[in-house]
Amino acid sequence: MLLVSAVAPVVWDEQLQQSAYAHSQNMAAGDYFNHRDKQGHRVGERTYAAGYNWRAAGENIAAGQLEASVVIQGWLGSKGHCLNIMDAEYSQMGMAPYTNKNSYYGIYWTQVLATPL
Repeated sequence: MLLVSAVAPVVWDEQLQQSAYAHSQNMAAGDYFNHRDKQGHRVGERTYAAGYNWRAAGENIAAGQLEASVVIQGWLGSKGHCLNIMDAEYSQMGMAPYTNKNSYYGIYWTQVLATPL
């Protein structure tokens, strides 16, 4: 696990969860793994579309892991993902998986981190 300075805990946000769910669902249905969706939208555009007006927004994605704890441990063990999670600019988050057994990875995960305007 990467050692970074502690920051204030983030608070769960339903709109960010919906944005995360939509991206996980889109990746699973489209059988792809990317921060951009098939229409070319990034996390900021998708988060606005979910009704969340943000000042800062970022995301982590994962695929193939069956449990959230495994996903989180993987992110914490990855420098870029861990720095994203521990970024003091983010005050809220949402996370969601989506399963499509006919896709390459079977299950896709998205975590959206943001701070409202």
